[in-house]
Amino acid sequence: MGKNRNYWYMNYYQDSNQPKLDNDKSDIRIFNNEREAKASFGSSGFRCSTCKGISTDPYDCNSGIKNSNGKVCNWKSYGLLTGVGSYIFLKNKMIINFIFTPIAWEK
Repeated sequence: MGKNRNYWYMNYYQDSNQPKLDNDKSDIRIFNNEREAKASFGSSGFRCSTCKGISTDPYDCNSGIKNSNGKVCNWKSYGLLTGVGSYIFLKNKMIINFIFTPIAWEK
C-alpha cells in the first residue's frame, strides 16, 4: 500500500480523488511538490475563467471586475461548472488540483 493511501484502493482511486486528466480545454502540469508548482506560477497572478481578469488567488477570483449585472466576480476554480483552467498534479502528495491558469503559463 502506498504511503498516502490508507484505505481501500477502489475508493482512493475514484474520480473525485484522482480525476481523469483528459479535458482538452485545460492545461495539465506535473510537479514534484508545492514549492516547484508555486515557483512556476510567478507573481503575475491567475486568469479567471469567467471574467478573464487577474486574480491573486488560484482558486477564488478576487479581480474586482464587475459582470453585466454589476456584481463583482467571485468565481471559483473548483465546483460544478469550473470552466477553463489548469490542472496541477503534485507527485509528493499524489493529488490533483484545478486552478485558474497562471498568467506565467499563458501562451
